[in-house]
Amino acid sequence: MALLYYVALVGQPAELLSGSKALPLNRNRSHHVLPVRVGSGRASGVDQMAIRMRKRALRNVGRRHKWPVFPASTGLQLRVCVTLPWQRAMPTTETTDLDSNPGAATCAVCGNTLDRAVKLRLREYRFHACKYCKSWTCLPRPTASQQAAIHDSEDYFGHPYFKLRRDINRAQRERCRAIFSRLSRIVDIESLRGQQLLDIGCDTGIFLKIAQEEFGIVPVGVDVAARAVAEAKRRGIEAYWGRIENAPAQLSEFHAITAIDLIEHVADPTAFLLEVHRRLRPGGVAYLETPNINSAVYRVGLSIGKLTGGRTGHLMERLFPPQHIQYFTPESLGDRARHAGFEAVSLFSRPLPIAHISASLGALAPIEFLQGFDRILGTGILICSVLRRPLQG
Repeated sequence: MALLYYVALVGQPAELLSGSKALPLNRNRSHHVLPVRVGSGRASGVDQMAIRMRKRALRNVGRRHKWPVFPASTGLQLRVCVTLPWQRAMPTTETTDLDSNPGAATCAVCGNTLDRAVKLRLREYRFHACKYCKSWTCLPRPTASQQAAIHDSEDYFGHPYFKLRRDINRAQRERCRAIFSRLSRIVDIESLRGQQLLDIGCDTGIFLKIAQEEFGIVPVGVDVAARAVAEAKRRGIEAYWGRIENAPAQLSEFHAITAIDLIEHVADPTAFLLEVHRRLRPGGVAYLETPNINSAVYRVGLSIGKLTGGRTGHLMERLFPPQHIQYFTPESLGDRARHAGFEAVSLFSRPLPIAHISASLGALAPIEFLQGFDRILGTGILICSVLRRPLQG
């Protein structure tokens, strides 16, 4: 089987080269690198071999190119990379030069340094894990306006997944009751009757409408999708179009705020949590849900993404939709909540009920099988957090 050869020129200090020794072959690498010192002097044996390999590769593709000579003072390192045919489809640990864009090299969750290794590449995006909080950050980083435009698009609004959640049915009622049950851990639910509840990312207002019917709250919603807000208003909900950071000043002093499946969408999670804290009254509670990147389902999804080279089938689109630009661990979400001034009263993970999973029958069985491991390990696919704004602060 023929080997494929190619040459990469990278800027590295010449002092980093330790002679001209070839790296050992390793089936777990997608290519093997021969460091070559470049200069006007006599080429070493390995250098001569590298030159012959390069010339042969150029002949194979029908090109003619003159071997370049760089002054030794440039400090350039020439690498000849050999890719073995069986390795081209294998998942690799990809790296990227984050140092070239320092602003993008920080974790969107905690602001610390990201790992240079690409955790997962999907479409034109890539995810990097934080070295400190272990959250994932999507790069290149979209702006808040770009994220809002995506969520206000026809494709997003008309997605089948959201259509299934826009009917008042048994599954949605059970979902609403479960959320209020979790809130009841730190607040008397009866005390919320007649009080305004703000749902950030309210979509068409199904959750708020059910909460109004069953728990007597006064529904208020905010969403970046104009069509969703218009539909919520038709349901009789006081709804506002835009981001919570730009919402009217009178939207404050809430007894309770919910943000369900939302914080993974926002451009600045820390600023978002600070804004939620500001909109609550002292002693008020907030409830958040977000995917748990530590769950067995997401770990298997990561392996599938690497094996398929980032090709996005239905399962990958549900696990890693393009609107999700960061993923949390329970620890990182709790840390950010405390940083924003909250008391993390209850923080846990839970599995997703099978009735709430939008997938084919063929996909439901393996997902539920993996969720069995999550139940045993306590690493459910969703992180649930009940937060309280302290009476002082």
